Amino acid sequence: LVRRGKRCRVEKATIAAWGQWKITYSGQQLNQQDFDCWLQVIDMAKFTGTGRAVQFSVIEMLKAMGKKAGNSQYQWLRASLDRMFEGTVRMSSTDGDQYNGRLIDAYSYSERNHAYTLRVNPELAELFGTDYTRMLLAARQDLRTDLAKWLQGYVCSHRALPKDPHRIKIDRLHKLCGSQSAAKEFTRMLKKSLTDLQRVGVVEHWDITADKVVEFVRTYRKSLPVENDGISHTDH
Repeated sequence: LVRRGKRCRVEKATIAAWGQWKITYSGQQLNQQDFDCWLQVIDMAKFTGTGRAVQFSVIEMLKAMGKKAGNSQYQWLRASLDRMFEGTVRMSSTDGDQYNGRLIDAYSYSERNHAYTLRVNPELAELFGTDYTRMLLAARQDLRTDLAKWLQGYVCSHRALPKDPHRIKIDRLHKLCGSQSAAKEFTRMLKKSLTDLQRVGVVEHWDITADKVVEFVRTYRKSLPVENDGISHTDH
């Protein structure tokens, strides 16, 4: 979780992943607002196909993200796209598979039309299927904190059925999300965020056991598939 405000540049920084994958990121730090932008771009790309040019106006993008159109938001969108264009992601699996690439391959801007044309990275975009992206976007604007948004990505990338809830220690979750809060404060925020996820229908049930283990059951909709355990989609 990167706090809003001044950002640092990182070099091959390990970010949260699950299962067989290790992910590192180099570039200016990203946060949950950058992830909001990335998800909207991916959602728009489905109409043209990943790897092809995606066109959108600044106002169209900001409206889709629930933001007001103003000079500060115009500047924020440009800065967010710059961060995703300049940053590189490296993925490696325990099987020896590797991948290196940018989130956005290229983009251009028309001052006259206040519009962008860009190409998303097709290989990374494939990790975000249409159903998965729509599922995240449906609730993100209603979530109240960056931790809740991060947890949404974590929850939605794991199986968590009533007969087999997902379980993870609080301190492990603390490290995965990169929170800089003290353990006691993080636990307080975690409870609040899980309650928020239950409110918007991402989590059906959650609990924290006496031995400081988080348990949760996902809310599954019939139109959406159940994902296998894989990468925890987070911006660190």
